[in-house]
Amino acid sequence: MNNLIDLLTLMDRYGLSFLEYRSDEMSVRMRRDDTNHQMKSTVPDIRPKLTEKHLKKVNNSDLLKITSPIVGIFHQVKEVNEGSKVAKGDVLGRIESMKMFTDVPSPSDGIVKKIEVDDESPVEFEQELIEIDKQ
Repeated sequence: MNNLIDLLTLMDRYGLSFLEYRSDEMSVRMRRDDTNHQMKSTVPDIRPKLTEKHLKKVNNSDLLKITSPIVGIFHQVKEVNEGSKVAKGDVLGRIESMKMFTDVPSPSDGIVKKIEVDDESPVEFEQELIEIDKQ
């Protein structure tokens, strides 16, 4: 950890926008965004994202069924229960797969009508998770 702090200090001291360091113990690549001087990771985010294909409209109504984008373990957010009001983008739950978590956001404002799976239960790809009544 001290090596990483030393590398960050070097970048800051000499105004470097990119630094690559390799040793037997570690390999690090750092890049600074010059517009706001924040470090950016060069590792892409490969976690699955919830998209329109993970939403099912129910019989031309305002009900939306959210399906799982991956196989894993569903973790319900404690604040979200059946009858809860949610806003677009609120995290309704998370799916754990290989020690990584994928958020399940609300696609729109609405009320949670039904939670189809129990907390900490396994889920399959495209399994129905949550039903929301759009508002």
